[in-house]
Amino acid sequence: MSDQTWEITGKIQFFDTMTRNDGKNMNKPLAGITVEIHGANVGRLYDSWGKVYTDSEGNFSLKKVKSKSKRHFKVRVRFEDREKMLSINTPLLGGGLTSDWYQVFETNDTTDGPKVNIGTKTFSEHAAGDLGKDDNVKRAHMFYWVKTGMDALKSHGGGIEFTNPINVAYPANVISGQSYANGVTRTAYIHRNATTDHGNVDTVWHEVMHLWNYQHNTGTSNWIQAAMSGKDTHEFQEKAATAFHEGSSEWGKDALMSELFGRKAVLPANRFSLAQNGLNSFETLERNDDGVTHALHLLITQPVWAYKFGTSTEEISSVSTGGHGNFTAAVQGTQPPNMPSRPNVTMFDVLKVFLGGQHPNWPTAWQVGTMDNGLNVFFKRAADILPNFNDTERVMLIEMLTSGQTTEPRDFL
Repeated sequence: MSDQTWEITGKIQFFDTMTRNDGKNMNKPLAGITVEIHGANVGRLYDSWGKVYTDSEGNFSLKKVKSKSKRHFKVRVRFEDREKMLSINTPLLGGGLTSDWYQVFETNDTTDGPKVNIGTKTFSEHAAGDLGKDDNVKRAHMFYWVKTGMDALKSHGGGIEFTNPINVAYPANVISGQSYANGVTRTAYIHRNATTDHGNVDTVWHEVMHLWNYQHNTGTSNWIQAAMSGKDTHEFQEKAATAFHEGSSEWGKDALMSELFGRKAVLPANRFSLAQNGLNSFETLERNDDGVTHALHLLITQPVWAYKFGTSTEEISSVSTGGHGNFTAAVQGTQPPNMPSRPNVTMFDVLKVFLGGQHPNWPTAWQVGTMDNGLNVFFKRAADILPNFNDTERVMLIEMLTSGQTTEPRDFL
């Protein structure tokens, strides 16, 4: 029998119910996943015709020269990208990970082609087979979240992209009951047991930002020491480096959710709120996870000159910052007439501060193992490295983060 060129096409997407918190659920393409097509011309004894990858709209196409005999087809997908920079995995009982294949299509009857379109296949709770299994639907969400962020960092350039492959393992029944990121295996382990499920966008991106940190700094965070001593890396008063490691990961998650997924930006906290949360000095604030997170949000707040931060003794707002913890926001007023255009710091700018070799004072990447390397050092580093942030502005921000102060940003103009 003579040959012909077969073409198998289709689209893979998922019904997104977990990214936004405003109820705006919708179908979204799964861009960059691995698709494998299998054919069989004897019963259902399948052999692989090859692997392809979905495009930005979730479409795939594979062409293959084979005989004209009628065939069955089966299509499977795996949540792994072409470059193998990202893989969403299932933890194995004895340890290790497996990157599973999920069947999304199989013919009922043989076809003589040569064009076979499987249509649009959607991971959703109401779908049949592998497409509708709860864990698979969540893994589809996770691939979309992390792949979108990785692609954004790569396209922005400047060295802030992920430099090594990463894995997300779900569900991981972690003994401690806490999701965590392992810098050695480059894996974010997302916890789930009979009573708790951390399979949500906030936990996934928080842990993935830890993995980003490991790839863009030197040294070992004090969280290892805390874990070995039975302590917690979320204590109220920690080493400055430990608090910065945790707080910057939470900030990175928030900033990415705002930049890429439409979540409202976290507002800067007012001084009364800082004091109510026990952050009564800048030294106390930089040794606290939430303090670091709110400080980094303040760094990217624009225009900061229009905000009022108040005092530690008077409540000026009951509006939540929208971030972690019980913090209320500074009040945004009218812009002063002489307001400068700076500081004008973006999320991407902050990530560049971690990189080495950008200023003579900071030849190495951020050294997370140095216990004094907390928020104060990071702000000094940012003032040297970033062209749109200077030392005067650094001092101004620190005063806004000090609950005992009474000055406002416009006082520095």
